Amino acid sequence: GDWLEVSGYQRYRISKTAVELPKRHLHRPLGGIFSSKLMAGRSVLDVGANLGEFSVLSLYQGAAKVTALEMDAQNFMALKRVQERTKTDDFIVLNQKLSDHEGMYDIVMAWAVIHWLCGYSEGDGKLESPIVKLASLTSD
Repeated sequence: GDWLEVSGYQRYRISKTAVELPKRHLHRPLGGIFSSKLMAGRSVLDVGANLGEFSVLSLYQGAAKVTALEMDAQNFMALKRVQERTKTDDFIVLNQKLSDHEGMYDIVMAWAVIHWLCGYSEGDGKLESPIVKLASLTSD
């Protein structure tokens, strides 16, 4: 179909209805985290979404709603193109800091963002602060 090639720190292809990941992909060692059984009908927050590969994977595994937070302006613009390709209102992309975000989600993902959350641009340098914030956004 009509594929969009996404590459940078993350690399994948996306069409309106499917996502194609490399054979050696980061999600594989994570086991069933991205299974349709876990994602189906759930709301998902992806903190530090980068180019959106885990957001899209969640969406295409049946998540009811996926919100992707990305602070980096260049990644955010690329993520907006990915959002447009999905052609769904269930994928929301925000150029926003975690500390400024409110909401409640079934699943909150924060892959490889602890350096941002603890000090560079988010907070007070304490690990406890972002952990408390992430917990406040999680429904269970």
